[in-house]
Amino acid sequence: MDIKNLHCDAFLSLREIEDLTGFGFKRIKKKIGHLTPKKIDGTIHYYDAKEVLPLLYTETEKKETLLQLDQERAKLASKQAERTDIIIQQMRGELVESNALSEALSKTFGYIRSKFLSLPSKTAALLVGLTPNEIEMVLKDNICDVLEELAHCDIREIKRYPVASDQDLSLDLDATA
Repeated sequence: MDIKNLHCDAFLSLREIEDLTGFGFKRIKKKIGHLTPKKIDGTIHYYDAKEVLPLLYTETEKKETLLQLDQERAKLASKQAERTDIIIQQMRGELVESNALSEALSKTFGYIRSKFLSLPSKTAALLVGLTPNEIEMVLKDNICDVLEELAHCDIREIKRYPVASDQDLSLDLDATA
């Protein structure tokens, strides 16, 4: 049955409503169960199309809107949970600002480089007149001293990431969405 062929006083059986809308029998019966049939022919109940169709489609649209609203609420809750996790991690010092990390690593590697580059000038005077075994021992001792000193270098002296404001985080979350 085609909706264009419906007259103003069109009565539809449950089967015709199923065919017309594509909805299942139980769904239709649930939505229009409170309506009284306009015509009964044996076991077939006929309903007014003007009453039935708006009920079926209005409820469907409401459910779709509610479903979309629920999905949006779920997304919002997820983003809020992410934001809360970020704030907690920042407060614990588990997150480090990338610029601060880059700067600290650059300083650390510069420190290591300078320590090793200073070895020749530091040990040159000590090596004059020594045998190869003695030179090896002096170099090993100096290298071990530098490595020992570097072992105590604490990279955790990096500045902690400041706790961002709500506005900063909302801008970051908007950018990721």
